[in-house]
Amino acid sequence: MSPAHGPNIKKLRGESDGYRYQVGGWRILYEVDEASKTVRVYEISPRGDACKH
Repeated sequence: MSPAHGPNIKKLRGESDGYRYQVGGWRILYEVDEASKTVRVYEISPRGDACKH
């Protein structure tokens, strides 16, 4: 599975490389750098508290 594609993954609006992954009541916000093949997680929070994108 790619970090940019999956059933609970959505692309963030206004972010060229930002994504949201929802796991139960949690949201994980992260960026994918395809060139260096890295993923940088910048927020893990309860679903109601996560930044709205």
